[in-house]
Amino acid sequence: MCPYSRVTLNPDLQKLQNARHLAPGKVRPALSLISYPDEVAEAITFLFNDMLICDDAASAQAVTLARSVGVRSVTLDGDVYEPSRTMSGVLM
Repeated sequence: MCPYSRVTLNPDLQKLQNARHLAPGKVRPALSLISYPDEVAEAITFLFNDMLICDDAASAQAVTLARSVGVRSVTLDGDVYEPSRTMSGVLM
């Protein structure tokens, strides 16, 4: 069961601003790129609220590892960067 009572419906705007400063024009919140029915909004927010989509690996690495941001990032190629300094990718 998902702990919806702990879901914050708004992303941390300071972290988003810091990410945009580190990689101008190359970072956007994941929630801004997906659509979903209202009945699953809390679940989707829980999953994607602290995730950024970055245009490239350099941007994803910069924002994920920055202490002022420190959230999971996914590149347009599907590589996932974690604040714990691990990375996973998509093999093609």
